[in-house]
Amino acid sequence: MANANRRIPVWLIGITAIALVVVGWIEWNSRHHEAPPVETPVPEEKAPVAAAPAAKPVGNVVQQPTQVAAVDLTAKAADDEAREAEWAKMREQSIEVQKKLRAEQQAQKTQALDANERCMDGVKFKRVGNGWVQTGNC
Repeated sequence: MANANRRIPVWLIGITAIALVVVGWIEWNSRHHEAPPVETPVPEEKAPVAAAPAAKPVGNVVQQPTQVAAVDLTAKAADDEAREAEWAKMREQSIEVQKKLRAEQQAQKTQALDANERCMDGVKFKRVGNGWVQTGNC
């Protein structure tokens, strides 16, 4: 034996015991509770129902068959296509309006400047004998 007085510190034994208690409690707790039920997604569109089953008596109560409304998929597809076409038309109109507005802004900038003036990045410059001088905002 290299070192006969070697001892395990008490704090290490305490931390190990606490860790074992916590892990045991988590394991015990997970085994004594049921998992929550998983909900299955319900499809939005159902196929048309040809005929409902006949009513069956249950005890003294007669259950009436329920009719599921059939969804007309062709009408819905036509509505979707019409809506998409309308949206595309509105997008094209807004692009045209934006082009007109940009052209008007550019025309105003060029008309407001003299032959020896320029507008760069919102700053107005004027030509002088040895270069350009800032004259304000445009």
